[in-house]
Amino acid sequence: MALRYPQRMSAAIVPQHGDHTVLDVRVAWPVAECKEFEVLVEVKATAVSRLDCKMRSGNLKNKKAPFITGLDVSGVVYAVGRRVQRFKVGDEVFGWAKTGAAAEYAICEESDLCIKPANLTFPESASLPVCGVTAYAALVEFGKLQRGQNVLVIGATGGVGSAAVQIARHFKANVHGVGSGQHAEFAKDLGVSRYVSYDKEDFGVKLFGECYDVIVDTVGGRHMWLAGKKLLRSKSGRFVSTAGLSVSEGAGTFLTARKLESIFAGGNRYSVVNGLNSRYLSKVCELCCREILRATICTSLKLDEIARAHRLVETQSVPGKVVITLT
Repeated sequence: MALRYPQRMSAAIVPQHGDHTVLDVRVAWPVAECKEFEVLVEVKATAVSRLDCKMRSGNLKNKKAPFITGLDVSGVVYAVGRRVQRFKVGDEVFGWAKTGAAAEYAICEESDLCIKPANLTFPESASLPVCGVTAYAALVEFGKLQRGQNVLVIGATGGVGSAAVQIARHFKANVHGVGSGQHAEFAKDLGVSRYVSYDKEDFGVKLFGECYDVIVDTVGGRHMWLAGKKLLRSKSGRFVSTAGLSVSEGAGTFLTARKLESIFAGGNRYSVVNGLNSRYLSKVCELCCREILRATICTSLKLDEIARAHRLVETQSVPGKVVITLT
């Protein structure tokens, strides 16, 4: 029997761009209609990423308020568009949402979902799509990572960083990390063999003499580029940023890889990961099923605590992921 399509729902709204205090939970927000290739998911859990915070603050100019916050989604298929073939009502899925996931229901493109790994809970699976796909793209697509290479992850204890460490370890890489000093034990538990605290030391100086095949920067900023350049293997090393290099403080504008090449003359490759590639979601799902990539949840909150969740992510107060549960 077909389920009655919901008309209203509770949702965390960004009414206008600003800091975390602008977030507002509405209890009667309209539910969008499923188009032919779309899936309506009853959300069980979502997670907060730095990308969510950038969208909320207005640093991504193509996201106009008001809108529902949240990309990562895990839940149960409630309805499907007439041309959806891969999913049916009742399937447990995870991926990212088109209309915002911090709500009771979310519209997702069929291509942006996978069946949830059976070995993961809804909160665990919600913590992995965006950071897992971003990390995989940074290492494999842009970094051209090979088995046994040397990898440095800047921001190794964040969502993307912790996923990158685990994926690199799967490739038998020797992984070093840079991050907050208070999260050093967390990094070691992930498999980081050498960890430098960037709030106490200049990692470019501390790691001088190391030679990395791939550097993944999840923090962004000019200093990371300049320090990392000196640590790359000559000619073959690759520096991949998942955060970009802001051309002016707070501008929210990022330099392209071509522009970076003009700044840093030489044979090294510089790339910026832009967007989410749904082709890699199945790779992340496989790694989760094989227990190679595991969830690193540090804090679980409710929907009405969404502002606190954004603040925790922006201030990097906690390692790993902050998730929001809706049931």
